[in-house]
Parts: sequence; structure tokens; C-alpha cells
Amino acid sequence: MCSWCWGFSPVFDQIRQKYHGKMSVRLMMGGLRPYTREVMSESMKKFLRKHWAEIQESTGQPFSFDLLKRIDFIYDTEVPSRALILANHLKPAIEWDFFKAIQHAFYAESKDTNELSTYLALAKKFGLPEKRFEELFQSEMLTEMTRAHFFQSREMGINAYPSVLLAHNERWFLLTRGYTSFETLDAKIQRALSQ
Repeated sequence: MCSWCWGFSPVFDQIRQKYHGKMSVRLMMGGLRPYTREVMSESMKKFLRKHWAEIQESTGQPFSFDLLKRIDFIYDTEVPSRALILANHLKPAIEWDFFKAIQHAFYAESKDTNELSTYLALAKKFGLPEKRFEELFQSEMLTEMTRAHFFQSREMGINAYPSVLLAHNERWFLLTRGYTSFETLDAKIQRALSQ
């Protein structure tokens, strides 16, 4: 749920298209701002307005700033991470598209990612069993699965988003830590695959 990850989404779409059937992709949730309980401060809103505008100009990705007008918004990234992990658990084939739909709902439509209703609408759109989604959303199992993602990301040394790692010939290659262009990322993939 980082804004540069939203900006990076079209780049990774191109990578997925180019390497479709040649490698598998796995999304790992890093957390970014998990378990936040405080209402977003005015200084954070001011920072995000500027930051999002810069990303929008750099990447062309749409941003709505309406959420930043709310006085009660809490920016907790654990909830959308949990929703994505649940969608993947229920229907793995939709993981990337569900991920992008969550991002679009938040960044382009100002949907509240703390609200179950945001995810139930997406679950319906993607043909997920809504009742089962709702049952599992607050489950201890899902909470633990989400914590495991955050832990594994930290264990892998991920501390910037987006980050892309490639596993090849029993080695890990850190391809990017932060936003990069399709051309740069593709060149790094080619170099890693040649080793």
C-alpha cells in the first residue's frame, strides 16, 4: 500500500506480460504502516498531498486526494495486506489483479481501506465467496498469515517499497529497492537470468 507501489504497478504489468509463462510471481506484503491506530495528522496529509502529486506527475497513475480531507482517516496498511492475502488464499489466480484493484480503490477512488465493505465489493467483482471472505477476514488464521508476510519481508531485508527480488539458480537477486522504469528492471532481470 505504498504510493510508489501504485506508481510502479504499470511497470510490473509490463514485466509480467513479457515474462508470462517463463517465471512465477509472488507478492509479499511488507507492511509499510501496519497496526496504525492514530488518525492521520495534518502534517502527514500535507506530506502525502505533495508526495502523491509528484508520483502522479512522474508515473501518470491517477490519485484522488479526497481521503486526505477526512478528519477521521487512519492509515493502517495491515488491513489491505490482510485482504489481499485472503483473496490469494481463496483464489490464487486473481492475486495480482486483486492487488491492483485494492490500490486503485484507495489511491484513485479514495475508498477507505479499513472498511470491510471496500473488500466485499471487490470480492463480489472477482467472484470470491463473499460470506466466506467476511468470515475469514477477522480470523486469527488470516492475522497470522499477514504477520508471516511482514516477518518474511523483514527477514529478506526488504525495507523500501516497491522491492523486486528474483530467485534464480538457488540465488536471490535484489533487482530494485524503490521505483524504477520497465527498461531498467528488465535489464536487471536479463542480467540475473544470465548468471
